[in-house]
Amino acid sequence: MAEDQASANVDSRPPEKGSSESLRKQSSSKGSSRSTQSETSSVSSSSRVEVKTRTRQTMAKALYWKCTPPTISSRLENKRWHELQMDLARLNQIENLVFFDNSGRSLEPAPITVPNKAFDFVLSRYIKYCLIAKQLDACYHYLVHPQKRILLRACIIAVFTRILELKNELVQIDQREYHFLEDILQTYDCTQADAELTIPLFIREERASILKDRERILRGLQAKHSIVKEDRKYSTKGIMTKQEAILLIQRQTRYYLGVIKSEMARRVLRPMSMTDEHSLQRSVINKWKVFATRKEAYMQKRELELILNMTPEKTLHSDTCASDAILSKRSRARAKENEEKYELDKESIETELFSSEGPFMAWSIHYTIKQWLLEVRDVLGNFPTFPSEAEGGSLVLFANKDLRDVADDLSIQMVNGKFVFPPQEKKKKAKKEKKIPKKNPWNGDAFEYIIDETDCMREMKSRTLEYTDYWHFKDDSANLKQTPDRELIKEQIRPRVANEIRLQVDELIRQELENLVYAIDRIRKKDSKPGKAKRDKKKDKNNKKKDKGDLTADRSVEELFEELLRDGIIRHYPKVGLEEFICEYSYSGGALDKAGVDPLPSLADVKRIITEFAVLPLASEELHKQAPLIRKLLLAGVRGTGKKLLLNAICHEVGATLFDLTPSNLEGKFDSPQGKKMLMHLIIKVGKALEPTVFWIEECEKMFLKKRNKADTAQPAQWVKILQKTLKKGIKNGDRMMLIGTTSQPDLTKPKKFNKFFDRIIIVPWPDYTSRYIMWKHFINLNLDEPLSIDFDLSSLTMVTPGFTAAAIKDTCQDVVSEERSSRLKYVPLEPSDFINEIWRHEPIYMEEQEKFLEWYKGTPLAKQRQQRIHQEENGALVS
Repeated sequence: MAEDQASANVDSRPPEKGSSESLRKQSSSKGSSRSTQSETSSVSSSSRVEVKTRTRQTMAKALYWKCTPPTISSRLENKRWHELQMDLARLNQIENLVFFDNSGRSLEPAPITVPNKAFDFVLSRYIKYCLIAKQLDACYHYLVHPQKRILLRACIIAVFTRILELKNELVQIDQREYHFLEDILQTYDCTQADAELTIPLFIREERASILKDRERILRGLQAKHSIVKEDRKYSTKGIMTKQEAILLIQRQTRYYLGVIKSEMARRVLRPMSMTDEHSLQRSVINKWKVFATRKEAYMQKRELELILNMTPEKTLHSDTCASDAILSKRSRARAKENEEKYELDKESIETELFSSEGPFMAWSIHYTIKQWLLEVRDVLGNFPTFPSEAEGGSLVLFANKDLRDVADDLSIQMVNGKFVFPPQEKKKKAKKEKKIPKKNPWNGDAFEYIIDETDCMREMKSRTLEYTDYWHFKDDSANLKQTPDRELIKEQIRPRVANEIRLQVDELIRQELENLVYAIDRIRKKDSKPGKAKRDKKKDKNNKKKDKGDLTADRSVEELFEELLRDGIIRHYPKVGLEEFICEYSYSGGALDKAGVDPLPSLADVKRIITEFAVLPLASEELHKQAPLIRKLLLAGVRGTGKKLLLNAICHEVGATLFDLTPSNLEGKFDSPQGKKMLMHLIIKVGKALEPTVFWIEECEKMFLKKRNKADTAQPAQWVKILQKTLKKGIKNGDRMMLIGTTSQPDLTKPKKFNKFFDRIIIVPWPDYTSRYIMWKHFINLNLDEPLSIDFDLSSLTMVTPGFTAAAIKDTCQDVVSEERSSRLKYVPLEPSDFINEIWRHEPIYMEEQEKFLEWYKGTPLAKQRQQRIHQEENGALVS
């Protein structure tokens, strides 16, 4: 008996490698077998053989874990996931505290009437969500349990949506698009990098295959129509540099030597004859000779590298990155396997529920409805009309009503002895639910910030309750492979199975009710004549409207895409990321703001605004549906500040389709009124099919000039009204499309029309001291083989080069740190004067240009409102 119990315990599941439990079980099984042999002499030899066999099976299962051991990272990531979910639950609870009193009763929070208090209230929540968003995204990347990943994904989307909502509120309260976060980040003991926002990793992974297919189609069409892939302005192809030529020669030489070495090795290590009786020994000798020769060659290579001082230094950072990459790859593979198993389990469990629980569900629903019909007939003397499928079927019969409530509804609808159920009310035209934007807290001179509970807060609350109700108290330690939870799948699928069964039972009830009415009341339902079937006029009208509105109903999206590509409206863009926009935060901005000086944003602030206003909404449809809608975005800055780089980075980060709607590009293609209408139809139709989409207008100031340029044959002003009307009608919440305009001379425009056309205006200033310092350091090191010496006076070089842009600094570094100059660095080190003499060949941004730009910026709507508020605060009109 003890032997059977021990063997059963051993075979229950494979023990962990090196675990005390497995050793204890094995020792107990051996000990129990010895005690049984000593106490009972009648144990047969077959039982001992059985115990040995089971012991071998146990050892085999233990060896299985040696091949594919359960990684400890899954446990660590589960622990981290639980911690983050609890942090999110606490943050959600803090936000919801204002909607309840101490006894738990709901209340309406009092509005905040002081602007600074409202700003601090919103900013603290904004930073908390930014800090937790990055951690949730990193946790999702390593989590492999499919159901936990679904819950965490929904939480990440809700958190990012909340961040965008709070950002919109910050803009309304502070009346500017950028904010200085140094003080509040110091309060939470974190840096700007900790609160930096990026696209969630799962969005990139989900769109990777789609973007590859789109790139392949685009290349094929470009080759078909002989379209240049890139503009000459952006193209990196051209005359080969000296460094590129040297690298090409080295690659060819290494290839040639590799071919010669492989041929020599093939001759030396040619397999011996395998026909004699010692073939096995000779094959082992051959393999050993291959191994010894390769090892000797590797050691000679290492010695040569040591002599030439070419060995790469092995650092802790490199080891960490390598192990992290391996772990990340393994986690993605396991997550993919578990997701596939999750889909298979859903199908099998649905079939199982239909076969096991389906008959009882059908009988229960059928019995309940039939009893209700008979009871209603006893009360009213007649059978009611059973609701149709469009009216909800049997769901509306028991919608929180008892028998008397139903009887009252039926008696009200009594007309000439006929009973109609459910009660028919006069149909009113259903109004479309519009997303009501939050009221601006500034109402004239008065300020009133109202705290509202948004949809994403309710979504976050429901996801938090889902976690606390099920996952928080669930012991998942035995699930080493993190496979799907079948019980949770059953709970999720059971309502869908019940609904499908209910629809089938409803159809059966309708037939039985007709037979009952005929059998008891002798009333037969009149059969409708087959020739006079009523047509759905509303559907016909809607179909006619759709056909009438679609100017290209007979053409596919592929044909329209090819036409726009051939006309040069759809363009290819270089693959640059936001990380290539070299910048740094201005750490003196907060102090200047407190001192009453209204400083310009740093380039890093601009990068953050671009992420919040453009990249995140365009990256995810779920985010775009819930986030504040931005249709038109303006990037304004003096020449050479990187506006086109930011545009290309937005397109590359989200994988967008770029439409060039610059008037000069449209000239001669869609000039007639019908042509303009067709173009607007094409960009909206193709843009929705190939979301996300970016519409670009270069030099958009030409559309709003104070003095119209008669020599300009493109007539840019004619596109203003039609674009405004088309985008307002065509872009709604969930349509990931955006128009982005770039301008370097906004002072030439009519301010009212120009500023009113765009929803958000982002200024791209010239580089300040901190950004120039980072640019000089980055571009100099980019052209050097070794890091820049600490003796180099980089600070003085940065100080004496104000007004120069990133393009000028990059070209200067490439010209100064050439191959010839790099070879003499050991004898003639670099000096700041080398770069100062070279950079003055480029034209800087003069003070006159900066003053013109600042004068225009002060006339933008938000800047005007902010200046008025500051003036009122100085006069004591507002309490700060």
